[in-house]
Amino acid sequence: MERYRKYLGKTLSPERLADRAAIEATGFRGRWIPEVLEAFDEVELARPLDSERDLLLTLAVEEGAVARMLLGQAPAGDDDADARGLSEDELAAAVAEHGEAIEAVLELLTA
Repeated sequence: MERYRKYLGKTLSPERLADRAAIEATGFRGRWIPEVLEAFDEVELARPLDSERDLLLTLAVEEGAVARMLLGQAPAGDDDADARGLSEDELAAAVAEHGEAIEAVLELLTA
């Protein structure tokens, strides 16, 4: 996850958060994207991890900037399901397989 550290502290673009087509072009979909970011908020994106699970990218946002990033998993297509963590091996595999897409969506959303 070290490769994504450069996105910490960057401001999220409200215009880019609202552009669902651009987000979907990175392979992610909005699982939870607030219409207006509150002082402390979250943005949650999902993309298929395998046929049964989605990879979740959760951005904790403070005053409009990325404060933390978390990768997790949830049942495929179920936006109401609770997120679960990934084991170290699952995390390494997810970053190896989806790392470029994660970076692409972070590039898109941050200013």
